[in-house]
Amino acid sequence: NRDHDAWREFHRRPPSGAQPASAKISRRRARRAGGKTWLSGLTTDQDEVYQAVGMIMAQLGTDAEEALARLRASAFAQGRTALDVAHEVITHRKRFDRD
Repeated sequence: NRDHDAWREFHRRPPSGAQPASAKISRRRARRAGGKTWLSGLTTDQDEVYQAVGMIMAQLGTDAEEALARLRASAFAQGRTALDVAHEVITHRKRFDRD
């Protein structure tokens, strides 16, 4: 299937300038904060969500699907983004408790 192969190749090695917006934003934030830009590519917004999901899994003793659902539900209930809530989780400002 040629279309599938092209899709897989694109995601394995995107063309220049096609990097995720989150990586570009992370680099911009690092530059503004005086951080080293070579480090900013290692941390993307998606990584923060993944890390928060792992922490929520540990807090609740649940699987990743449930942890992500709880993260998203909390964000929705507060009128915030999942990324905002994830950042609070990984900076230990928010903790999820079993209901």
